[in-house]
Order: sequence, then structure tokens, then C-alpha cells
Amino acid sequence: MVRKDVPAQRFEQLAAELSNCPSSAQGGDLGWLSPEDCAPELANELFFQTDSRWGMGVHPRLVHTRFGLHIIEVLGRRKGRLSEFEHVQESIATQLALHSQATALHQYLQRLAAQAQIEGVDLAASSSPRVR
Repeated sequence: MVRKDVPAQRFEQLAAELSNCPSSAQGGDLGWLSPEDCAPELANELFFQTDSRWGMGVHPRLVHTRFGLHIIEVLGRRKGRLSEFEHVQESIATQLALHSQATALHQYLQRLAAQAQIEGVDLAASSSPRVR
């Protein structure tokens, strides 16, 4: 609910004063965003919801991210454009390599946990060389 007796700049003042989000320096204004520009939790709420209530205007609920709770107002949307493969190829390769390394590390830690003599704690260990 918008109160008519509150000055238009009040939100910016409060955001600058109280917010832990990096956007506090701009009075809470995030500007134009893509999913890669914000915390994953915020990207999920802004870009990956199918509910029609999440279009323009004030978001129907607070959004919790690593920076805290956020009040979101969407003032505009632009259609994205597909990047040329040559421009994103390196980024894709990096992401795939990181994912592969993380999977291998997770599997290695599961194997180590299976060999450990620990009681009273479930480490989701696996003694199989074929760990998912």
C-alpha cells in the first residue's frame, strides 16, 4: 500500500541509511539487471518465476538473499537478446570446468568419508568408486 503522505525520496533515504546491499549507495536502485548481475536468490525471483503477479510493480513478497531482505519494485522490463556463441564460449567453458571440478571434489570427499572411522555423524559417505 502506498501512503500519499510519505515523501517520494523516503525509500531512497532509508535504503541508503539501513541497507546492507551494495545498492544502498544508489538509494536501493539496482538499475537494469540480468540474472548474472545479482544474487542467485534475487535472480530466481525476478527472472525465473511464472506467476503473473511477478510482472511490473511492487513484488508481492519480501525477497531474502545473502544481503538480507529486499523490497522489490520492477519499473521496467526489456527483452533480452541471445549472445553470439563466440562471445560466451569462454564463459561456458569456465562454468563447465568449475562444475566438473566441484563434482570431482565432492566425490573424492565422499570416498574419504567412507574410509574414516567416525561415529555418531552421517557424512553421506560412499565406498563405491562410482559416486553420483
